[in-house]
Amino acid sequence: MFEHRTAIVVRPRTPFLDWCKATDDENRLAQEVVDDMQADPTLYLVDGFSDEQTLKENLAAFWVGIFEATLEGWTSLESEWPSPRTYQMFEDWFDVDVFESVVDLTE
Repeated sequence: MFEHRTAIVVRPRTPFLDWCKATDDENRLAQEVVDDMQADPTLYLVDGFSDEQTLKENLAAFWVGIFEATLEGWTSLESEWPSPRTYQMFEDWFDVDVFESVVDLTE
C-alpha cells in the first residue's frame, strides 16, 4: 500500500562553514546561509532500512551525490569545490541524522 522509506538529513559542520567563508567572493554572509541550512536542512529519501550495516551501505552509495548537491547549493562553480572529496571529509563536514520510519503516501 504505502512505501516505507528512510530519511537522511545532512547538516553542515564547521569545516563546511569555513569553506563557504573562504569562497565567499560575493560577501553572501556564509554564516547566515549555513544557519539556514541548519534550520531547514535538505532531507534525502532512500529505501527503508533499520540496521546499522544498511545505513553504512546507503551512505556509501549516496554520500558523493549528497556532498556535491550541498556544495552546489553554495556555488555551482565546481572549480571552487574541494578536491579530492573523500568519505572522511564528508563525515568531517556534515552531521548526518537518520530517520528510519518515514511513510511515503504517494504511489
